[in-house]
Amino acid sequence: MDEADLRIIETLAKNSRASFRRIAKELGVSTDTVIRRYQRLEKEGEIQPTITVDYVKLGFEALAYFAVRVFAKSDVSKIIEEIAKIPNVTTIMKATGSYDLLIVTCVRSMTHAFKIGEEIEAKSGILKVDLDLFWPPQKGDASFPPTGWHNLHKEAL
Repeated sequence: MDEADLRIIETLAKNSRASFRRIAKELGVSTDTVIRRYQRLEKEGEIQPTITVDYVKLGFEALAYFAVRVFAKSDVSKIIEEIAKIPNVTTIMKATGSYDLLIVTCVRSMTHAFKIGEEIEAKSGILKVDLDLFWPPQKGDASFPPTGWHNLHKEAL
């Protein structure tokens, strides 16, 4: 990665809708050069295009963060694969400390949050599931830590 790559990334981080033509003009290179560099950065995993979602407008009332402990010798990769199949799961992160996984979901109600907690707990290898809810979900906030969080720690199940 060189200075031109860093400037492309910096420009897109500030304005993800910046055109390749505009970036090329700012860098003094061809549009094709910017496109090739962008594609390489994406292919190598240096950048990942994303969108920002307004979860409230989609009918979600809260973000639910599930802290999960798994049984010793459980296949964590397999557990992650199974949890990823649960609707509304937006993020799964491996953790250290008291928990093994942090799972982020968008929920429409408390009942919905507890239903997802039950689905997680039903997966093979799960020892314990704790739930934190954060209201309201902020636009683009399906990751940790949430903006303006109101932590209501509940032990799920």
